[in-house]
Amino acid sequence: MKAEKKIRDSLINIKNRLMNYNSFLLTTHLSPDGDGIGAILALGLTLRKLNKDVEWLVLDPIPNMYKFLPSVTEIKSSVEEISDFNKRQIIIIDSSDLERVGGWTKQIDSNRQLIFNLDHHISNTNFGDFQLVNSEAASVCELIYSLIVELDQEISRDVATCLLTGLITDTGCFRFSNTTTDTFELAIKLINLGGEYRKIITNVYETKSYQEVLLLGKTLNTLVLEKEGRLAWLVIDLNTIRNLGIDSEQTESIVNLARNIEGVKLAILFKQVEDGVVKVSFRSREDVDVAKLALEFGGGGHPRASGCSLKSTTLQQAQELVLNKARKLFD
Repeated sequence: MKAEKKIRDSLINIKNRLMNYNSFLLTTHLSPDGDGIGAILALGLTLRKLNKDVEWLVLDPIPNMYKFLPSVTEIKSSVEEISDFNKRQIIIIDSSDLERVGGWTKQIDSNRQLIFNLDHHISNTNFGDFQLVNSEAASVCELIYSLIVELDQEISRDVATCLLTGLITDTGCFRFSNTTTDTFELAIKLINLGGEYRKIITNVYETKSYQEVLLLGKTLNTLVLEKEGRLAWLVIDLNTIRNLGIDSEQTESIVNLARNIEGVKLAILFKQVEDGVVKVSFRSREDVDVAKLALEFGGGGHPRASGCSLKSTTLQQAQELVLNKARKLFD
């Protein structure tokens, strides 16, 4: 009950603060996913209905699978594109710490700009001036839905679609262990409000480019099973991404295929995104907490899905570093 009261109090506090300001910049973490993108769009569209001046910023490219979302083309990719940047209050959504949204946060003027931290990661560092953090929520879009209700705003078809996208993708289409009866109840509400369920499923899960299918084949050829089949890992090198002309953000679902292999408890995808930078994605079953594993390398996430970025390293060095830790989990 204390936790519920704290969240309720946070909702009211955030609502009151939002109503006191007129200009906002909404952002989410690097390597954006459906939950983060859906959440910033849903809240931003709602704030615009309240006659607030809203802009969106995400440094990394928006994956093709989410380009169907309303207003997604308005998301900017650099601070230089944001009008009156230092006059805007900053709303950071679905990021466990300040660094995960990119280095541009160093330009925030703490004397003029407030930071709102809206998140559902258990590893959240409680950064910012105001926090709304609930690690029990299956997706951050659940929190944004509650905030929109607190703002006493009707949920449009577009907003419902954005929220439903976050709900679907962060629960793996309601397959992950974070799915609860509350998740299903909210999904029903959003569909009844016009959330385009079939459009989401078609774009996110049923549409792949020819290059993505080729990448899948090449990546599966790197699959290695260790520790009596409990540990699986795959590799995508930079040359493969460049040769196929593919966006590196379109590869995240591949690690799930390794996790789905019978007997696998932990799956890891090593992805070289540029020279000296390797992104690592972790997926697990109930036996392994990958949020703790990612934290050891400066990353974060959820107990069953997390990630980190390793810099100033080669692909082979990243593999050795991470696999040495991962193997010890099965000794």
